[in-house]
Amino acid sequence: MIRFALRVLVIAFLLAYVVPFIVPGVMLHGSFWPNGVICGIVFACLAFLTAVLALLGIVLTAGLGAIVVYLGFWMLNAVALMWTAHLAPSLLSVDGWGSAIGAGLIILVVNMVIKALGSSK
Repeated sequence: MIRFALRVLVIAFLLAYVVPFIVPGVMLHGSFWPNGVICGIVFACLAFLTAVLALLGIVLTAGLGAIVVYLGFWMLNAVALMWTAHLAPSLLSVDGWGSAIGAGLIILVVNMVIKALGSSK
């Protein structure tokens, strides 16, 4: 539960302060609290659901979907971000797939760094 809360806060911080300045086309409408935190919760849940659907695709295609997931694992955050923007357009707007991929890569790198720092204990 603490990991989920940390992930939500990190994503909310990224969506509120970092991503809009680095990637044009991604904008959080409102502030860190409550809009950023709400988007962080929705994004974290949808990212998990996207990963489950990708895993289901691997199982249903008898492993052939693993090639697509292996080559496009970095797209999972972009898909979850576009899905979040579609479900909550009053909180988050993403102009297109280019912006979603850029923001997704930033989120991926930050999550990988946090995971590496957490596992070094």
